[in-house]
Amino acid sequence: MGRQFLICTVISVIVILNAGFGGVGGAEKTPRLLFANRKDIRLMDTGTKKGNSTIVVRDLVEATSVDVNLKSETICWSDIKAEKIQCQKHGRVTTLVSTSLPAPEDIAIDCLTNKLYWTDSENNHIEVVCLDSKLRKVLIWEDIDQPRAIVLDTNVRTMFWSDWGENPKIERASMDGTNRRPIIDKDIFWPNGIALDYRNKILYWVDAKLHYIASVDYNGSNRKLINQDGPLHPFMMAYYQNVLYWSDWHTNSLHSIRVDTNQIRTLPTKSNITPMDLVIFEEPDKPKETNPCADAKCSHICLLSESTRGFKCACPVGVKLLKDGTICNDDIESFLIVARGTDIRRISLDTTDYTDVLMGFTGIKHLLTVDYWNGSVFWTDDEARKIRSGSLKTFETTDIIKEELVHPDSLAVDWVGQNLYWTDAGTDRIEVAKLNGKFRKILISRGLTEPRAIGLDPKRGLMFWSDWGKKPRIERSNMDGSNRESVITENIFWPNGLALDNGVLYWCDAKSDKIELADYDGKNRRELLTQDLPHTFGFSLLGDYIYWTDWQRRTVERAEKTTGHDRTVIKEQFMDPMGIVAVSPKSYNYTLNPCHWQINNFCQHLCLFNGDFNKVSHCACASGYELSQDNKSCTNPEAFILYSNSGEIHRISLNQSRSDVIPVKAKSPSALDYDSFESRIYWADSKLNSINRAYMNGSDTERLVDYGIKHPEGLAVDWLNRNMYWTDMGRNRIEVAKLNGDFRRTIIWDNIDSPRSIIVQPNKAWLYWSSWSTENPGIEKSSLDGTKRIPLVKGIGRAYGLALDSDFLYWSDIDNFIIERLHLGSNQRNVIVSAEQMYRPFSIASYQSWLYWQDTESSTIYRLPTNYTRNFTVQKVHSNMKSIQELKIYDKLKQSKTTWTPCSVLNCSHLCFTVQGKTLNSVCGCPNHYVLRSNENICLAPEEYLLFSSTNAISRFLDFDSVIFGGLKNVTGVSADRHFVYVLSDGIVKRYKLEDPGDGTGGSGISVLAKNVTYFVLHGRLILFASANCINVSSMEGNYVGVVYCAEKAEDTIQYLKIYKSYIYFVGPKSIERVTMNGIERLIIINATVVTPMGLEIDEDLLYWSEGEQIFVSNLLGTSVKVLGSNTLGGPKNLAILGRFIYWIDSSGGVERMDKFTGLERARVVPRSEDVTSIVYVNLPQQEDCDPDCTICTSSEACTCPMSQILAQDGKRCLTRQDCPVGHFQCASGHIGCIPAANQCNGIKECQDASDETDCFVCTGDQCRLSGCKPGESCPPEAISSAFDLTYLLIPVVLFICIVGTVYIALMRRKKALRNAPSTSGSCAMNMSSTTTTHLHHHAYPLDTAVAQPPVKYTNNSSSSSSNYNELLVPHPSPVTTTHSYCCSHGNNAKKYYYLQSKELNMGPCPTPCSTDVCDNSDIYNFSFNAPPPSITSSPNSTLRMHFQI
Repeated sequence: MGRQFLICTVISVIVILNAGFGGVGGAEKTPRLLFANRKDIRLMDTGTKKGNSTIVVRDLVEATSVDVNLKSETICWSDIKAEKIQCQKHGRVTTLVSTSLPAPEDIAIDCLTNKLYWTDSENNHIEVVCLDSKLRKVLIWEDIDQPRAIVLDTNVRTMFWSDWGENPKIERASMDGTNRRPIIDKDIFWPNGIALDYRNKILYWVDAKLHYIASVDYNGSNRKLINQDGPLHPFMMAYYQNVLYWSDWHTNSLHSIRVDTNQIRTLPTKSNITPMDLVIFEEPDKPKETNPCADAKCSHICLLSESTRGFKCACPVGVKLLKDGTICNDDIESFLIVARGTDIRRISLDTTDYTDVLMGFTGIKHLLTVDYWNGSVFWTDDEARKIRSGSLKTFETTDIIKEELVHPDSLAVDWVGQNLYWTDAGTDRIEVAKLNGKFRKILISRGLTEPRAIGLDPKRGLMFWSDWGKKPRIERSNMDGSNRESVITENIFWPNGLALDNGVLYWCDAKSDKIELADYDGKNRRELLTQDLPHTFGFSLLGDYIYWTDWQRRTVERAEKTTGHDRTVIKEQFMDPMGIVAVSPKSYNYTLNPCHWQINNFCQHLCLFNGDFNKVSHCACASGYELSQDNKSCTNPEAFILYSNSGEIHRISLNQSRSDVIPVKAKSPSALDYDSFESRIYWADSKLNSINRAYMNGSDTERLVDYGIKHPEGLAVDWLNRNMYWTDMGRNRIEVAKLNGDFRRTIIWDNIDSPRSIIVQPNKAWLYWSSWSTENPGIEKSSLDGTKRIPLVKGIGRAYGLALDSDFLYWSDIDNFIIERLHLGSNQRNVIVSAEQMYRPFSIASYQSWLYWQDTESSTIYRLPTNYTRNFTVQKVHSNMKSIQELKIYDKLKQSKTTWTPCSVLNCSHLCFTVQGKTLNSVCGCPNHYVLRSNENICLAPEEYLLFSSTNAISRFLDFDSVIFGGLKNVTGVSADRHFVYVLSDGIVKRYKLEDPGDGTGGSGISVLAKNVTYFVLHGRLILFASANCINVSSMEGNYVGVVYCAEKAEDTIQYLKIYKSYIYFVGPKSIERVTMNGIERLIIINATVVTPMGLEIDEDLLYWSEGEQIFVSNLLGTSVKVLGSNTLGGPKNLAILGRFIYWIDSSGGVERMDKFTGLERARVVPRSEDVTSIVYVNLPQQEDCDPDCTICTSSEACTCPMSQILAQDGKRCLTRQDCPVGHFQCASGHIGCIPAANQCNGIKECQDASDETDCFVCTGDQCRLSGCKPGESCPPEAISSAFDLTYLLIPVVLFICIVGTVYIALMRRKKALRNAPSTSGSCAMNMSSTTTTHLHHHAYPLDTAVAQPPVKYTNNSSSSSSNYNELLVPHPSPVTTTHSYCCSHGNNAKKYYYLQSKELNMGPCPTPCSTDVCDNSDIYNFSFNAPPPSITSSPNSTLRMHFQI
């Protein structure tokens, strides 16, 4: 009855409410609502009860607002995630606004003049756009914080909006943005939606924080509270015929309220919705209107206005309205261009709204700096490594500079010479080119560390730049790079931006947080601004103001340039502000310097004004070209001098005195050469210990060789065979490689001391070099492959330079101050420049029939003819040539491309050399340690060798050492196979794939294979490595396999692993031990050594180890020990054997060797300076001996597994070892995992490794009786232990059985008594058997827990007798206060409630309904257990209660 009554009551209330809602206004029309539903826009009829809605716009991202123009049948909406405002008309969607629209909150359509207004909460703007022309205008931009809703009343030409920012309010203004004033600014917190009653001039709004609906008239008077109980989180609102409709974020529903009766209704919806904005989809109830803009003569935009005319003309964003009030200016007169990371924005300075407009340039990745000229924007893109330009009209982009840029930081346009200047912090250069990117020239390359900003003064011909490297400063030079000098060098840190203004230099410092200024010469320095400048970056100047961007404040600001006053934030919350330029196209003066006339009709390449108005020509040429005698045209010189001095490489024409620096990064270029085929310069750097190359313009710099080289002092290019040679005075060798550094080969290493200068004669196949040996300096020659070595000159001073012509070899003797020559046919010598002539010749070069040399005494380059006579006067070529280290002369004829070489027809896999015979022949050569396959031109890798590591490189050793891999750090171990080098560094084993075997240039494909490693060794496709006290296994793919063996103590670290004949040998604490490949059969071979051995090697069944100052040798069992060689070997460690020699690293870091049998022939093979850290023997078999599926191979037939795994039945693969079940014994290894425990120690080996028959105990006496084995038999030790333990367990077990038996007898008696008790009746009487009773009596759970009670079988009979126990009851918990009660309702409602709750609480499935004691009518069971237990006969229900009390 109660349930039926409740249902009837609910239905009656619903009927009454519906009737009441339609009582007063029941005859009024119910409108249709159009609402934004995030992903779509829907139309719903509020008069229907089904709640159906129709989707009118689909597939949106995040639609937040919507409006409709019923006359034009147009629906418009804003999408806050897509950052767009779009419209749909007749099914066609168009984008109205898509730029500079970060957060469109609400929109409102002016149906009278066909415009759309919107609020933007990130720009903090109110803007308007024409629906037809798409012209935009910003109306409100000041004193606005977080604008939200906006509505229009075109009848009074007024707009209203809500602002829920720091000072929440509702404001109004004329629809042209004028006559603005607040109407509500008190008792308001989160004003969201607003709506208008056009007839009565009333504004309604909702407050989402204070949860109310209120109203005022249009002037802010007559404020009324409509409702404060209904809305929870109202968002947007609409009004229609005395009813307000709103969307609510808390309920995700649409609601309505009558403003006269406060009756609230939730609109029915058939599906789940997330309503945002909503509008009435009916003709608005407003007075008749006229359109004053219909007759207006505005050139661009006409806006409704509260003025007497009813309208006001306006201009698009950034354009100024002329004085007549109707016509807009043709274009923006002054503006800012701001780089913003991934886009470019323009901000007009003609209007005070400072709206940023996105420029439609594409492909921008990380933009840093911008500049402007003649309708185009130029910018640097640091990520794309390009300098680009784009038209402001068409937004078409062009790549200006796209090669040889590393970090282009800043740029500046020379609008007079029409050149583009830029700084590059990666190449440390300042360069210039034409505006189209042609004729690129390097101006400054020396002494720059982090060049940043750059500025030009074309009127004075000056260029300024900032450098924030180790010595921050601002420098200047002429615009052609000449007359360089420092301007600001003190109290400057991070000079990011700079600007120039008629003799005054401005700059901003991002570390000192200042803006300063000074004269061009650095004088009259003073601070302009020092407050609120946390990180200035871009900087510019225009007119009376400086402009800057600030990274940290995210602002664009300006201030007056002389006082710093009138500081204004132009843009705030401006993401990623970078470079900035202030532009006024009309301010450019086109006739500032002579380059205005010379750029087109005079200079062939560039015009670079240097400030000298009297100079006839300011023409310059691109890098690599020379200015001709006419001072206009540019030519590529046929012959030129290359020389190095003071860390620079210069090129100078033989006919001109001006020297051009080749912009390469060099520390000490000690030797030079040139390849005319590719126009590349090669140089050896004695400080960097490297061989390098670059193009003649300084581009594409490469370091070709930089490992395994000590003091490269000589360099020669074989341009015919495409090889290069160099001398290494530190390692006493001559090496060769391809011109790209590949296939490095040592050709001279024996009996050579301090090789210095080197020169090659490719057409005659000879190589010449000088030796600076202290005992016997001289000059030698050999074939190009190092064979046919011939001494030429002995007993001379140090020959510094070598030069060749067709008949003679020339050299400069810097000890005797002479130049000598040797006739290549007769070997006759003669002096051509002597000390008596007061010259100090140093570096020399030959060209045609002239010999040139640089004289250290006069710093002059001289020349004399090679067919000179005694009375010939030496000619001066160039003066002021100080500290020249190397001098070379090249012409096009010297390296002719038409010269034939035999190598052109011999297809060598690696190197090719021209050699002397009856005629010129060619032979193939291989990289170090590689050999030619018999009768073929293919090189084969060595099968066995030594590999040793230094801290940063890996070298291979056979007859000599050769670096095969470099660029590493902290290397302590190494090994290799055919394709990879394995390196131990900082406890990590990594694998490097060589790009080309033997090239010595490094590799790729780094893989981490193991960590926490102290020593490792390769074994097939596995890596065995020592880590602390364990030996572990990993695969070549880096997958951890398992543990092979662990020492008993954690502090017993393991080192120096060696694998030999299925055993792992290793060094422990003061011992040498071995185990099998699966970690068993441990054997201590050498024990109680004086110190822990520091090296271990095995060869031919002999064991070698180092200890202290000695090396010992024994057999594999540690007997027959003897000392090998001397007792003072310098602390040998890391032993390795190759051939008949044993090698070791001594305490100085060098490598020594001696005979492995006799200990004789001790010699040092690697010098101490190499700092060797490890050495290992490598042998590369032709094929694998093991089965490819074998996890750990012990021999060609046997496989094994780590301790944690067992061998599969196939005898190859390893499987994860599973724990054996109870009553089973686990084998230590092998493919048999478990055997019955009874089979352990039964004399039969069932485990593959026989571990079941090890450590067995022989039974004696009572042990046998207790364990069940006979005297003399073996049994597991644990069986004996268990037998003894059983004796002590018998007593407590017997006592326990007695106690349990006593309790059982008592329970049986009680059960019999209960069976004879009278039956029960009354409320919730239970029909239970005695079996059920015995299952319940021992359960007693606290009532405040969520533990389910024991199951009960019952029949539920309603009765008022339950009231007899009200004093024992506690309140039934509500469904939300326990985790189990929701399961105990009946019917569909219970299912629904469970579904919702379990989703929120992440619960498991419910038990069967009413399977617990907490059910609809089970309150009587939830009494307190502290209540006194009644007597058994005190109540008909006492039996049930007794079950809970026992």
